Amino acid sequence: MADQQVYPQAPANGYAKVDVESQSAELRRKKRIKCFAYIAAFAVFQTIIILVFALTVMRIKTPDVKLGTVTVETINVGTAASPSFSMRLIAEVTVKNKNFGHYKFDESTATFSYGGMKVGEALIPKGRAKARKTRRMTIVVDVNSAGQLSGNSNLSNEISTGMLTLSSHTKLSGKVTVMKVMKKRKTAEMNCTMTINVASRIDISFAVSIHMVYPQAPANGYAKVDVESQSAELHRKKKIKCFAYIAAFAVFQTIIILVFALTVMRIKTPDVKLGTVTVETLNVGTAASPSFSMRLIAEVTVKNKNFGHYKFDESTTTFSYGSTIVGQTLIPKGRAKARKTRRMTIAVDVNSNGISGNSNLSSEISRGMLTLSSHTKLSGKVTLMKLMKKQRKTKEELCSQFSPFQQHKMADHDQQVYPQAPANGYAKVDVESQSAELRRKKRIKCFAYIAAFAVFQTIIILVFALTVMRIKTPDVKLGTVTVETINVGTAASPSFSMRLITEVTVKNKNFGHYKFDESTATFSYGGMKVGEALIPKGRAKARKTRRMTIVVDVNSTGLSGNSNLSNEISRGMLTLSSYTKLSGKVTLMKVMKKRKTAEMNCTMIVNVTSRSIQNLNCE
Repeated sequence: MADQQVYPQAPANGYAKVDVESQSAELRRKKRIKCFAYIAAFAVFQTIIILVFALTVMRIKTPDVKLGTVTVETINVGTAASPSFSMRLIAEVTVKNKNFGHYKFDESTATFSYGGMKVGEALIPKGRAKARKTRRMTIVVDVNSAGQLSGNSNLSNEISTGMLTLSSHTKLSGKVTVMKVMKKRKTAEMNCTMTINVASRIDISFAVSIHMVYPQAPANGYAKVDVESQSAELHRKKKIKCFAYIAAFAVFQTIIILVFALTVMRIKTPDVKLGTVTVETLNVGTAASPSFSMRLIAEVTVKNKNFGHYKFDESTTTFSYGSTIVGQTLIPKGRAKARKTRRMTIAVDVNSNGISGNSNLSSEISRGMLTLSSHTKLSGKVTLMKLMKKQRKTKEELCSQFSPFQQHKMADHDQQVYPQAPANGYAKVDVESQSAELRRKKRIKCFAYIAAFAVFQTIIILVFALTVMRIKTPDVKLGTVTVETINVGTAASPSFSMRLITEVTVKNKNFGHYKFDESTATFSYGGMKVGEALIPKGRAKARKTRRMTIVVDVNSTGLSGNSNLSNEISRGMLTLSSYTKLSGKVTLMKVMKKRKTAEMNCTMIVNVTSRSIQNLNCE
């Protein structure tokens, strides 16, 4: 039997099953619920990803520096009566980098001590420890007690027992770089003690016992320890801050997802309309013998309101008089770009050949007005980001009237109506809801959408992290310096006294305000302080520069016997330097706070003759 298209039986109530996607409010409600469920699930997923990422990859830890092995190459030890020692040690220094970015450290020194007195030191060259790796370096150090340990009774006792106790201290300073953009300075310290057995003089390999200890406090009673690793209170505050950042970012992400879902990802049905209709030719009969024949030139517009293009198939525009088709024309397949309107011109021949015994036609011809209706149905796909595709059908109904006695443009009444049920009472059912194959394709599409959105979110997160969330150290500089008063002595009796009016600028490059504490600007000549001025506490707004004017009195009272001052006064040029250190907090979104310290080092030349400042240079 030949393939014949059949339609399902009409339901008992006489109504046809229309397009469920566009007609059923219940289905639309369920789809909305699903959409919000996907968004909620994705928001939770994103929050977990951000949390794991923040607590692992983005968390910067202080590297560990240790002495791995120490070998005694040569050793000479005196007697208990005349205690002394001299030895060469070969030590392995290890720098363990626990971060997901490399650690680039500067040149440093490993100091070896006996009883608090330095007995030897070795240079640790600058280098780089790769991410999650341990850098090993071998250093050679000569250790001796010459001129350092005179009258040390403890040394005599240790030589008697054959055991020497040495300590070693190293401080490495450098930067950890994650993903080439996130940089943070970290200082690693090492304090080791070791006991050297000098009793067995035959064997050149001696037993060395090494263990890590906390650094001793310096003589003034203060120790510069790593606050991040030592202070439990600071750890607690950092955890609270971390969770606050994550919560703020989760809210931000939810807003971004919601806006994205309700704008870009929401697919709307395009609008198809007749723009203008022009009567090219027209022939009309009489009321006794009613008939008409005409050619219409019409403009069809397809308005695509989506953020992806709409590709539609070939279709037909039908013109009717009453319920009788009087003309039709072809609309070729085409494509409407995203957020654009596609315009097409069609020509259609309309005549009343198929209309027989219609009394209404005779009446309309008598009145000089003919009423025609037009119907167009476009079917096509909206494509978002080259992978999200959805079938959309557009319908257009037009009812127009025109005078048969003159050719003119018809005013179209853009009235959107639903298509009438076919004459045979049958309608195409919604294959989308019945086909398992189509459901499978929809699931694939759903995962594709999620993957595409994950890429989009990653880009958003990266851009956000590299711009808004990246906290930079503000710049503090001397803007202008004006000499208000100046008194200078002679070359024989060199001295100076002046009052300077300076402008201090604090440039905040962050997206949050920078609140700094009270500080001091110090002016120096040849390394000696000659004046200082108070910088009051203040606040620099986000992406703004705060300007402050300070007055400082500078004089040479503390400079006695400085020959360079005499030479500079003779030349009429005085070289001053200025140093300022501002400490404060950058606050982002009222929850993210980070302490930043800005430093300024400026040099300037004061022209005594012209009372002006020359060559002001700040770093």
